[in-house]
Amino acid sequence: MKRPSVWTTLGAALLMAGSAMSQPATPVRDILLKNCETGFGPLGIDACTQAIAANVEPADAHFYRAGRFYLLGQFDKAESDYSAAIALGTRRLPIAYNNRANVLTEKGDYAAAFADYARAMKIAPNSAVFRANRATAYLNTGDTDRAIQDLDAAIAIDPAYGLAYARRGMAYLKRGDYDRAVADLNEGLELDPQMEWAKKALDEATAAREAAAIRQPIST
Repeated sequence: MKRPSVWTTLGAALLMAGSAMSQPATPVRDILLKNCETGFGPLGIDACTQAIAANVEPADAHFYRAGRFYLLGQFDKAESDYSAAIALGTRRLPIAYNNRANVLTEKGDYAAAFADYARAMKIAPNSAVFRANRATAYLNTGDTDRAIQDLDAAIAIDPAYGLAYARRGMAYLKRGDYDRAVADLNEGLELDPQMEWAKKALDEATAAREAAAIRQPIST
C-alpha cells in the first residue's frame, strides 16, 4: 500500500486540529506553510495544496503554489492560483498582479497582461522589475518604442539592474541599432554575468554590427 506523503499527513493533522479549535496547532501549521513557501516542484505544490485545504494562510498558499506551477510551465494553473491569491487579498498584491501578468504574457494574452502590469505599477510605481517585465511583453508584440521607454524608466529607478540593460539591448537589436544593442548588452552582462541568453544576444548583435559595417559603401 502506498504510504501517504509527509505533507498529506501534516494536512490531515491540520484538518483534524481545525475541527477541534479555531486555529490549527501552531507548530504543525508553521511547518506546512514553510514547506509550501520553500518546497520545490511537486513537494511544494503538495504542501501548498494541503495548506489550502486546511485553511492555513490560503492567500499565501495560492500565491506560492502559483509560482511552482509557473516554473513547471503549467500556466493555466498558475493563473488560477494567482487569481485566487488576489481575490483573497494577498499581502503581496502588486507582486501577484505582476506575476499573473507574466503568466498571461507566456500565454500570449497581452491585453490582459498589460492590464495587470498597470495594476501592479499603480500600487508600486517605483518598481524597476515590473517595468522591465512589461517591456518583455511589449517586445513580444513588436512594440520596441514602448519597451525601450519602460526599460529607460527601470534603469532610472535602479541603475544597477543588469537585466533591464540587457533587455533594452534586445530591443535595440530588434530595431537594428546594433551599436546601442552591443553597448547595453555589455553593460547588462557586466552587472549580471549569469545571463546566458544575453551572451548569445551580444554575439548576435556584434555579428550584425560587423556585417552592417561591411555593407557600408566606401566613400571616395
